[in-house]
Amino acid sequence: MLCFHLAPSLLKLMLGYPLSFADVEDFDPEVYANLRWLLDNENVESIGLFFTTTVKEGDRYRDIELVPGGNASAVTDSNKREHIERKWQHLLVESVAPQLQAFLRGLYEVVPRELLLLFDPEEFDFLLCGSDEIDVEDYLRNTKYSEDLHHHRLLIWFGELVREMPKQYRRRLLQFSTGSSRVPLGGFSALTSYDGRLL
Repeated sequence: MLCFHLAPSLLKLMLGYPLSFADVEDFDPEVYANLRWLLDNENVESIGLFFTTTVKEGDRYRDIELVPGGNASAVTDSNKREHIERKWQHLLVESVAPQLQAFLRGLYEVVPRELLLLFDPEEFDFLLCGSDEIDVEDYLRNTKYSEDLHHHRLLIWFGELVREMPKQYRRRLLQFSTGSSRVPLGGFSALTSYDGRLL
């Protein structure tokens, strides 16, 4: 299991789903808010935008054109949708195209693309990362104890304590006892150790 979530836009690209302007919100909420404002307002000519975007290269920034001659093409009310489309396409796809292609090529060498097409992005995220919802009864039912503890009062107390814990403490307990703060697909009975053995 991964201990982090991949960007929703990357999950979509991995699974062959098309991206849209709405995907910018997950990737960069500030850019999304700015582009949304541009879309929702009129007289955008007064802002003085052009068909360019600023990129950082090392310690320096430079403007690149989103269309040929973009540094001379002003954004107007009539072409702002095209500007927004090109801007988010550049942000989510074109700016990382070589890295994205290499990543996808490597992924599809390990997992055939046809198998990935069975999932939607939310399902695939769950498959990769598991769940942060901890079913206490499932946890207690699948916890292994030494023989001399099976009917000991300590286990009853432990169960009561875990049931009363806030979620963040349950995740910490899970991290301490298993090495992961997330529950795999299939619940605790499917939890494996670093070498693939069931715990």
